[in-house]
Parts: sequence; C-alpha cells; structure tokens
Amino acid sequence: MAIKRFSSTFKTRNDVMDNITPNNVVQPHIAVPAGEWKPARYLPVQWTGEASKDAFVISSGKVVCLDTTGRVSDMNLKAACNDAIATTTTIITYDSTDVAYGVYNIATGEPAAALDAPDLATVAQGLLDQGLVVIGRDVTAADFANLTSFNVGNLGDCKAITNAFWSDPVGVAAYDVYVWAGDTPDELVFTNYQKQHLIQFLTEVQLRLPVVAEDSASASTFILNGNSGAYSSGSISENTQGTVLTNAQLIALQRYSGLGSDIQGFILDPAGISRNNERTPFSDANSLLVNEKSAPALMVKEGDFYIDAEAGVILMWDADADWTGSTTGKAAADFAAAVSYFTKVGAAQQYRHAHMIGPCRPGSKLSYDAQSNMCVMASAEDALGTSNAVSLGRVMEIIREPKGLLDRVETAFKGSSFSASAKMPGTATKGFSDMITLSSEVVADEIATLIVRF
Repeated sequence: MAIKRFSSTFKTRNDVMDNITPNNVVQPHIAVPAGEWKPARYLPVQWTGEASKDAFVISSGKVVCLDTTGRVSDMNLKAACNDAIATTTTIITYDSTDVAYGVYNIATGEPAAALDAPDLATVAQGLLDQGLVVIGRDVTAADFANLTSFNVGNLGDCKAITNAFWSDPVGVAAYDVYVWAGDTPDELVFTNYQKQHLIQFLTEVQLRLPVVAEDSASASTFILNGNSGAYSSGSISENTQGTVLTNAQLIALQRYSGLGSDIQGFILDPAGISRNNERTPFSDANSLLVNEKSAPALMVKEGDFYIDAEAGVILMWDADADWTGSTTGKAAADFAAAVSYFTKVGAAQQYRHAHMIGPCRPGSKLSYDAQSNMCVMASAEDALGTSNAVSLGRVMEIIREPKGLLDRVETAFKGSSFSASAKMPGTATKGFSDMITLSSEVVADEIATLIVRF
C-alpha cells in the first residue's frame, strides 16, 4: 500500500488587482505642515520696505491662526475683537496705504476705502452676511445671550461670531508675509507682480525673541528721599516701590549678606527693572548718584551706586545714612535723588518684529498679545481675558547681553552717524546682537529662548 508522505493546502495568488489602501500619510513630521496656505486679504499693511516699497502684513515669528476660509491671519484682529468693550468699539481702520495695496475690508469683502473703520458689530454682521460664519454650523444658539438668536447689539454675541471666524493659534509665521497680491492673474493689484504666492507657518519651533521693556513715555520717576514705606521683612517682593532698606535689613537678606556697613538701598520695583544702557537709561535729575558700579563691593564713596535689576533694588554707598533723614549742614535737596528708570512691564508700541512681552522667567507659560507677540500666560488667562486662555509653550531661558565678550570684538564700521542696520554686532553695538539693536521697541538687554508647540 502506498504511503502519503506530504499533505498541504495550496492557494493561488489572485490579489494582483485587489483593492489598495491609499497612502494617507502626508508627512511624518508636522513642524512645517504641508499645505497651500495663503494670507488673508483683509489684513492691513503693517510696514513697507524702504527700498522695494513692498508691503507686509505679518512679520516673522508672529503668532498666526486660520479663518474659516483657510486663510492665514495673525492674531491682531481676533485680539481686538476679544478686547472690545462695546459693540461700537472700532476693530480696524484702513488707510490710504491699505487702499493702494488692494487690501479688502473684512466687514464687506470688498476693496477697502480710506478711513473705513468697522466696529465690532459691523464686523460680526459682515461675517454672517458673507457666509464666513454660519449659525448652526460654526456657532449655535447656546453661544448667544438669549440662547436663541444672534443679537448684533449684544457684546457677547458679536464676540461669539468673531471667535468662530478665527481659530485658536496654529503656529508662528516662518518669515515676513507680503500683502496678498490677488487670487487670479486678472485680480492682481499690480499687473504681473506677485512675489509670494503661498506662505508657511511653523507648528513646533524654538524661538529667540527680545524682551520688551517699559516704553520711554511711561518710564518711572521717583524721589528717593521722603518716599520710603515701612519695610516688611521676609522678602523684597513683599514690599512696595520706595521702601527703604537699611544696611541691617540688607545684610539680613541672603542676597546681600556680604555687603559693607556703608551701604543701604531702596526698592524701585519688586518685579525688577531694566538694566542701565542707552536704550533704557537710568538717571538721577539731582546728580547725586553719579558712579554706577558693576558690583556692590566696588562702592567706596559718596555717589557710588549699584543697580540690582533682577530684584528691582538700588544700592548706594552712604556713610552718613543721610538718605533717610536730614543731617547737620545739609539741605533736604542734598539727599533727594529724583531717579528715572525703565521697568520690565511693557507692551509693544509697534507691530514690526516679533517680541517677548515680559517680565518672564524660565518655565513661564506662553500666550499671545494684541500685537501677535508672545507674552506670559497668567494662571488661567492671558492679557486678553479668559476667552484667549491658550497655552502655546514655555520660556526656556533668559539670555542677558553682552554675551561671550562680544563687546570686545572689534568691528570695522561703528560711526555714530550709522544707522542700526549698518552696525555689525561687536564694538559698534557695544556687544549687543542685532536682535536687540534692530528691534522696533524699547529693549534693554534680555533675549528669551522659547519652545512653542501648537
């Protein structure tokens, strides 16, 4: 009898023309998302190039979002809407420059006219009329005050519409964005002139931004003598501007435990102040504080002082302790220093260039402000209120310049008449990098390194 030694089940291959699962991965890394992104055509011109005369609507590093049409916008208009205190608050005013470069009015969807100034109610109603926000899809009755229908006279209802039109932040602009030239060749504002067809934003990036100081218009002036408050022991931050720190009180603090006996201080701002330089100068109108020292140990005579910018404290050499009261043979004016300085609590005054709005510390959570800059997110909300409580990342480090002896690197061109853009970082800029010297804001000496993820 034959023995069957092999047994198997055979399958004939017939899957050559079977259904195929399409490739659904666009790209594995999303820090630079793939897509055909275009800037919104209603964004106003923020600045123009001096040589090219090209107009720009978003600066590199600014926080951006998407509107319901998929166009890229910075956060300025959304912030303006959220910051409005009434439905009659003007959101944007278009000027002749916007008209010349073909900017559209956000409220009408038509080319803007000079001095068009739609308020919040007009913008909200315009978005509905253009079909850019649809009730029932983008917003529901539950979003309105009466829980049934939109009321153009209600502040909350109008903000619900504008918040539905603009998304939360999606990234930061990868570079300067030109004003939108037009959707089709026959719509180009300038015939055959379109330098930038599509744009890109970044969803995960490490940034370095200069930290804005208080603007010069509101620099604090403070008379030291006669303005002292009662010192609260424990920490400097528990005290207010003008508090006297006697030598004994200073030495009791670990920060100043090694001070000499002829030094006392005053608290200028517990949150810290900007360092003394040509951009954020410290001055004394009565010329009593004349010799700034780089360390407390170097103070040896009357007129010597040291600014502890981090703690917001000024230390002075004062053998007679006459800063706290009159002494024989001296008038009150002899020990009344009217000092002017810059704080770290400021806001951007112009749009151009991205900045960090301080003060900030490593680990601080980030949000955005009304100029699409990074700012510290305070507990559950940022500077624009709870409706914009969005955490974008964290502060990694604070860099103080000059750094790495850059102030000793000799540069070829450093004439006093040269503009900032003509000075190479080094001796020409006193060691400060161009991130600080080219800033459009008042910046002291700090640059923040940030990690942002969207």
